[in-house]
Amino acid sequence: DGTLRKAPVDLPVYVAASEVMDRIAGFHMHRGILAIGRKGAAQPAGALLDTLPARALIVVLVGIANHDNMGSIFRNAAAFRADAVFLDSTCCDPLYRKAIRVSVGAALKVPFASFTETIGFTT
Repeated sequence: DGTLRKAPVDLPVYVAASEVMDRIAGFHMHRGILAIGRKGAAQPAGALLDTLPARALIVVLVGIANHDNMGSIFRNAAAFRADAVFLDSTCCDPLYRKAIRVSVGAALKVPFASFTETIGFTT
């Protein structure tokens, strides 16, 4: 479909046998494709809030420590077309492999940000 043609010319792409990819991933669940990326710094909730419409649907999470639950919440946030997900500092990482898998990729699409003060969310 031309997606790979949009990548930078110097982007390294490697071809490997399935057994090699199993060893790299640690188990067989890669479906024939592996990728690695750098995770940027967490976006503050205030910065994301400034970009949202006045009547935004925001999912606010406090203390979600289980990656399965995190992935499910992101999957539902995407299904209900939430504009963003805000996570407090005690939440687990929505970009953890298992959270991404359970979210069916929604954790890579729904904007999210972190916050430390819950006071603003109680009014």
